Amino acid sequence: MGWLALLLSIFAWAPLTYPGYFEFHSGFLPIFNLNDLARHLADLGPALAWTPTVGQPYDLWRGERALPYLLALLPRAMGLSPAAAIKLIFAVSIAGGALGLYGWARRRLGGWPGLTAAFVYALWPIGLATVYVRGAFAEAVFLGLMPWVWWAADAARAGRWWAAPALALTLAVAFWTQAGLALWLAVMALIYLFSSVARDPSLDSHRDALHGTNPLRVTVGAIFRTRVLVAWLAGVALGVLGLLPVILRRGLGGAGGWPVFADHFVYLHQLLQAGWGFGSSIAGPYDTLTFQLGLAACGLTVLGVVLWRPAKSENGSVGAVKNGSVGEWERRRPLPYPHTPTLSVTIVLILVFLSTTLAAPLWRILPFLARTLTYPWQLLLLAGPWLAWLAGLGTQRLLEWLLGAPPKRFVVTTSVVPRTTKRLKSPLQKPGAVSGQTPNASSTTLPLVAALLVLALLGSYDYLQPKTTHVPIPDAPLAIFGDNEIALLSAVTAGPPGPGGRVTALVRWQALRPLDHDYTVFFHAIGPDGKRWGQQDTMPQGNQLPTSQWRPGQVVTDQYQVLLAAGAPISNDYRYALGLYLWQTGQRLATGADDKVVLGP
Repeated sequence: MGWLALLLSIFAWAPLTYPGYFEFHSGFLPIFNLNDLARHLADLGPALAWTPTVGQPYDLWRGERALPYLLALLPRAMGLSPAAAIKLIFAVSIAGGALGLYGWARRRLGGWPGLTAAFVYALWPIGLATVYVRGAFAEAVFLGLMPWVWWAADAARAGRWWAAPALALTLAVAFWTQAGLALWLAVMALIYLFSSVARDPSLDSHRDALHGTNPLRVTVGAIFRTRVLVAWLAGVALGVLGLLPVILRRGLGGAGGWPVFADHFVYLHQLLQAGWGFGSSIAGPYDTLTFQLGLAACGLTVLGVVLWRPAKSENGSVGAVKNGSVGEWERRRPLPYPHTPTLSVTIVLILVFLSTTLAAPLWRILPFLARTLTYPWQLLLLAGPWLAWLAGLGTQRLLEWLLGAPPKRFVVTTSVVPRTTKRLKSPLQKPGAVSGQTPNASSTTLPLVAALLVLALLGSYDYLQPKTTHVPIPDAPLAIFGDNEIALLSAVTAGPPGPGGRVTALVRWQALRPLDHDYTVFFHAIGPDGKRWGQQDTMPQGNQLPTSQWRPGQVVTDQYQVLLAAGAPISNDYRYALGLYLWQTGQRLATGADDKVVLGP
């Protein structure tokens, strides 16, 4: 059913097929950084230490890493435009995340619940906002990667031969994508593996033999004897090794230019707030950026927790995993050390708590933790796969409850289902092929799952309308003003210079972050003698659209005109200075080593 998870993800990535681009909060910076990487590929040394710094400050933990842009290089090399390559990686991340979540959830819950979990994850509001509002390229790739990490970790505990290398590789890739979030992910993975071994029934005999010995010591010893921990250590080591060229060249970073961490805690009401907006994260409870956990995800999670019962089967062992419809049993290798809803709920609650104002005192006590994140609410991204998994659990419990099946625990017993048991070829096959199946289970399962999928789609459908733009995208900005505040995308002058002449500049700006000040634009005509022969100082669009009202990512087209003095010399060597300044103080915004852009004739 993995193909169906991929197919259904089209609802989440369909807006990316728009032929233009989008007014993400990140603006055109993903495109500019991709082009910057392509220019550095000719020189191997700088290419190995390359990091996206066009329009964003460098920081090892909080900043983006190179891997998402390396992925986008391939479609760019195959002839796609840079914008199309970036959109393709966004789409692949959404679809890949859905497929990975399906694979992970299916191992524990079965096909139909796994499909529901994948669909909920693809349409998760915070995930959609990461793509269609923020345009956070590395974080979107990270969201697509996380389910694969958990799938590999879960399979590794079951002894799958491929899982340990997969766990090491996916953890390393996470560090090469967004190192700060990867650090949190690695710690969570270690806790997950620790909790799995701690529940290993094979350790009971060791604990009995070592009566009086600390059970924690026995558990830790067991962890260090498993290849799973070796895989975890290898993944972290490989990830750090891949970052060494950047560290040796640029250090750890951490200079200014980043938001104040303590200003961006989430208020509890925002976690369930239905509103959806395209604003940025601001201090206080009035953000228009969504932090909603999702109606479908939360509702199904509550159902799963309420309806879950750790019941045992008749022979005293826990129940087996069902594949798709109720009563359809699947033979597979046993999964003896599964996680429980308690662990999943605990992980979600801790991550949600750490992102809210309730955790502000804790962050003040441990300020070094804030060094790994730009915003505290980024931890909600880490909760996404677990919340979707719990939604799959809710689907499974709901199906069994509605169809009259006993609420058995959803994990696999250590004994394999007898080989004489027949398997259905398809979840849509008529019942009766499997002994003991509920008479109408298969025919009822599909409508119920379809209804849940429609509910998840309707809960997020309004969020699939990103703000678009059709303006031409340059290979690089002409300039970036201030502290990565405003990008000058293009500037074209026209008109005859000379005595009484009128020269016009057609300019496109793009806001790269929320702007706190109303800047004034200056446009000066400089003659061949170095004198200023005309100027215009105005706020954008004739004072009708001050910069404090610019939305991050918004493209603003404006026009400026200067009337040259009657004594201006006749020449084609005029130059034109364009820039911004704060009218209250006259201080200009810097751009590189200058405070203006000089345009030729």
